[in-house]
Amino acid sequence: MNMATSLDGKITTFEHLKVRIGSAEDRRRMELLRKRADAVIIGKGTLVTDDPPLLIRDPQIAAAREAERGAPHPLNVALSSRLDFDVAGARFLHQNPAPVLVLTTEAAPAAARAAVAAVAEVEVVEATPDGRVDMRAALAALAARGVTQLLLEGGGGLNFSMLELGLVDEIFLTLCPYIIGGVTSPSMVDGRGFTKDAVRKLTLQSVTPHDSGELFLHYAVEQERASVRDSETFAGGFEIR
Repeated sequence: MNMATSLDGKITTFEHLKVRIGSAEDRRRMELLRKRADAVIIGKGTLVTDDPPLLIRDPQIAAAREAERGAPHPLNVALSSRLDFDVAGARFLHQNPAPVLVLTTEAAPAAARAAVAAVAEVEVVEATPDGRVDMRAALAALAARGVTQLLLEGGGGLNFSMLELGLVDEIFLTLCPYIIGGVTSPSMVDGRGFTKDAVRKLTLQSVTPHDSGELFLHYAVEQERASVRDSETFAGGFEIR
């Protein structure tokens, strides 16, 4: 997973605008991660809000990836269980020099599938009981295509789903020197959230400060969950370690 957030963990304002908060150095580091990846994946929310072709724009990094991997950009993957977004207006589909794959479910109408298939590849995978794309099935479909290095770029709902299922190995996080605030502002990890007994534990691998005021953090996601014990400070409370 690679994300850039404000100091309070937000990725945009409560207005859900398309906002870039990372510096040029953050962009460079993101493109180096994309260079390593076979594919980059986003959820429908990110596609609708940001509509971003997931490209490597630095000519040198793109050229190096093409020399090493045979293509300047990784496979661009989006998830949408019903394909209920503006297919005709999506730059991700229509103005994208990278190969594009959209993973969906049987719930997507045939007309919507045909509209996406006219400009990108579509694959139907299993759905969860609540109708979402089954993430294990999605990753199995990508693995069948030879994807071994997958870069997750949000949004918060997809990030939560992947963490909940234990499908994230590493997190690269850029902490940007801003406060956004807002109880409804999207954050790095949204979804329904973890209970105290299910909190995921990370191990810090590196911290790199930058002149921009950003901190570049690299974490490994532990297989074991964080431990919970009764708080010695707050009556009826808990401590997570």
